[in-house]
Amino acid sequence: MLRKRPLHRPIIKNTRPRVFTLMVVSSHGRTVNVSISMRMIVAVGCALLLIAGTCLFSSAGYVVALKRIAELRYLESFRDNVGTQITDLQGELKSLKEQLDDAQEEVGRVRDVLRSEGIFQPQSSAQSSSWRAAESPALLSRGGVRRPSSTTEMILAVKQLEEESGNLIDLVARLEEDAVQVSIEALAEVAYRRAIPCTYPVEAGITSSFGWRRHPVTGVRALHSGVDIGSPVGTVIRATADGEVTAAGWDGGYGLRVVIDHGYDIETLYGHCSKVEVKVGQRVQRGDVIARVGDTGVSTGPHVHYEVRINGKPTDPAPYLPD
Repeated sequence: MLRKRPLHRPIIKNTRPRVFTLMVVSSHGRTVNVSISMRMIVAVGCALLLIAGTCLFSSAGYVVALKRIAELRYLESFRDNVGTQITDLQGELKSLKEQLDDAQEEVGRVRDVLRSEGIFQPQSSAQSSSWRAAESPALLSRGGVRRPSSTTEMILAVKQLEEESGNLIDLVARLEEDAVQVSIEALAEVAYRRAIPCTYPVEAGITSSFGWRRHPVTGVRALHSGVDIGSPVGTVIRATADGEVTAAGWDGGYGLRVVIDHGYDIETLYGHCSKVEVKVGQRVQRGDVIARVGDTGVSTGPHVHYEVRINGKPTDPAPYLPD
């Protein structure tokens, strides 16, 4: 006999959503029942959470944005300040470079004078130093300065310009010291060299040398205290070195004569002149016309008697004359 299986009844769950009833009493004393389902509460909670999260995220973004704006404004101000510093430093570098060029030109002029006197002057350490602003990576663009592309690069540019400015200041100071020293030494050396008689007073040869001889007029053996240089009357006589005229006029056997004090205890005398072209106290330079050849005083013909005196004593002029 077949046994009947019991029929299973389906279990039906209560799917009715849970509902909360709220009793609300109005201001007029009326009572109102408000039913709120669980789903609505969950939805409202989720919406509130979403709104709160959105507000929080927006607030955080706003704070970050404000901070970023402040940083940008600071960087912009910093860039402007650094740019101003670069411009100021560039102006200082330009001014120092001009001073350096002026000092180098002055040293060059002094060296030219030294070379003209046959004086060798080695190149100073400051002048041999090299400083080329054009090679600096911080330079170029407006006013010679390249516009840096970042704040870091601007800081490096300012630092480099400051270093270059300091180096150039030291270089100019050393060069100025060298220029002063060279000028002092050069002027002293040039003054001494220009005080040494080293040319002929007239463009002619020596007709009678320095030393003991029998005087051509008196026949007495005596020291010929200079050299005689024969030349036609009226030939110009030129100073053989720089100096001051201490005598210009008649002097016994010398006839009309000129005496020049060159300093350093050196004097020159030009005798038997036909005319004197200078006055006592007048400063003359080598090559200036001081008199003209004549035949005055004790003389046997037109010539200039030329003496070089050291410490007041006549000295043979031959070593001072060019070959």
